[in-house]
Amino acid sequence: MESINVLVNDHICEEMLPRIAAIDSRINVTHVGKLLTAERKGDPEAKQLLDRLLEKAEVYAGMRVPTGLLSRSPRLKWVQMVRAGVEEVLTDEFRASPVILTNVAGVHSFAPAESAILMCLAHAKNIRESYRQKESRLWEPYSVMSLRGKTMGIVGFGTIGRKTARVAKAFDMWVIGTRRSLTKPGKARWADLMLSRLRTSTNC
Repeated sequence: MESINVLVNDHICEEMLPRIAAIDSRINVTHVGKLLTAERKGDPEAKQLLDRLLEKAEVYAGMRVPTGLLSRSPRLKWVQMVRAGVEEVLTDEFRASPVILTNVAGVHSFAPAESAILMCLAHAKNIRESYRQKESRLWEPYSVMSLRGKTMGIVGFGTIGRKTARVAKAFDMWVIGTRRSLTKPGKARWADLMLSRLRTSTNC
């Protein structure tokens, strides 16, 4: 029975390897995060070991991708990125190859949306001043605002943008979203106004 060699790194932690291997008895999974880091620091032994693993790999999954992945992995069939953006990987060489490329668009959308609202609340409620007074052990009146009625602009209304808009609407904010593919202003779910992304040029 021929094995399926899988290489993983970064956000796929080593504790998850038994769960991956349990999916199919043919799977042979190896974590290469430390090797990737060592190779990028110029370690020749790490590069040689990674070369040997990549030469037999059919599946590669993780956040980072080693330099020259396709040329070093002649048996590669599938690359799974654990992030939404794949621009770094989707080169002309990759497009011309038979290797399947997938991402995790939407999986991580809640965390950025929460962070965006966190920053808005920290600014509106002047959290910086609150901490300053706490550290100084004093109390002086200071101004705060409400997010209600404020405008949030979101550049790019993809999965993360829509999740952020949804949370902003829960605070009764006015949401303006932008999307490059729009040809005219309009509305969308969770957005009061949608605009096309303006392209500007500067002549020097």
